[in-house]
Amino acid sequence: MLKNLEIHLDQATKELLVRDTCGLNLHQLECVLRESWVETRGFFVDLVKKYKAEEINHAGFLELEEPRFGFEAIGGYPLVKDLIRTRVVQVLREPERAARFGLSPVRGILFFGPPGTGKTLFARALAKELGIPFVNLRLEALFAAELGASGKLFARAIRLAEQMAPCVLFIDEIDRFGRRYEARDSAGEETRRVFNQVLSWLSDRDRRSILVGTTNTPEQLDSAFIRPGRIDCLIPILYPDPEGRRQILEIHLGLSGPAAQPPALRLRPEELETLLLALVRETEGMSGAELEELVRRAKARAFASSRDAILPEDFYHVLGTFRINREERMSLQRRYLSWWESQSDVPVDYELLGALLSEPMSPF
Repeated sequence: MLKNLEIHLDQATKELLVRDTCGLNLHQLECVLRESWVETRGFFVDLVKKYKAEEINHAGFLELEEPRFGFEAIGGYPLVKDLIRTRVVQVLREPERAARFGLSPVRGILFFGPPGTGKTLFARALAKELGIPFVNLRLEALFAAELGASGKLFARAIRLAEQMAPCVLFIDEIDRFGRRYEARDSAGEETRRVFNQVLSWLSDRDRRSILVGTTNTPEQLDSAFIRPGRIDCLIPILYPDPEGRRQILEIHLGLSGPAAQPPALRLRPEELETLLLALVRETEGMSGAELEELVRRAKARAFASSRDAILPEDFYHVLGTFRINREERMSLQRRYLSWWESQSDVPVDYELLGALLSEPMSPF
């Protein structure tokens, strides 16, 4: 194609294009390069990535993303971040050094915990930390297919992901895949076949993509699904601790984080500190998603009041609209940790487990 257009590229640019167009067939590759050339008379990496994502996403069951932020965009969870950096990121970034210690790259990670705690956010941040694509496998598109097609679509999705590897292949609510079903009818037989396909792919020694799954119900996963070589790392993402809640609030208020902006707060430093301390105390047991919603509702209330700044009273008012059963959430959190500790096949990080158990939520 380049010869036909009489385009001459240096070797470094060619190598970048080869790397950033992995996973495309010849027709898709030609379309992507032509689009870039027609629009810019060049092959700019970001533009090529954009067109590549459009081609991949057109299949309907995969979504290719380039994550914008890493762990710096996630408030709190220092021990979880440290665990991921040491067990996953460093080993993949330093393969030769890891090999000297006999450490194999982690190829399967399960983030588990309550809804809204940031499991998907962690998966995207991991891809950014590793500098590899984030590929979202849309289960609803697979299971919405006509009977008998799910297995074929999954096989095609895996081929595409492996062609783009190394990449993070993300599966939300992976318990839909990781449960062993009884084949009582045609639909059950189809689900069983897909389950066996997943197990076979996870066991493939040549697999280069990193599976990252999330679930709110880890106890429903089949034991054959979570074992070393398939899922190597189980990581709980639970309700944020006080420091985590403060950092999450600061990020959504625009006070910190990679996308920090002038906050819609006009408070003196000591007033801001008083407000943050009160919010951290009053939001115990809230998830990260609920903290984000708290800030959004406070902003919306200030906007509806025709003001150009948020007042502390906005936060105190919307706090009353949340109904949090802290005792129930404490019990749920203990259940997740108990399940984690019970998994004898996949190594548990007992330093992290001990830290999480030593700071339980106080029952108000």
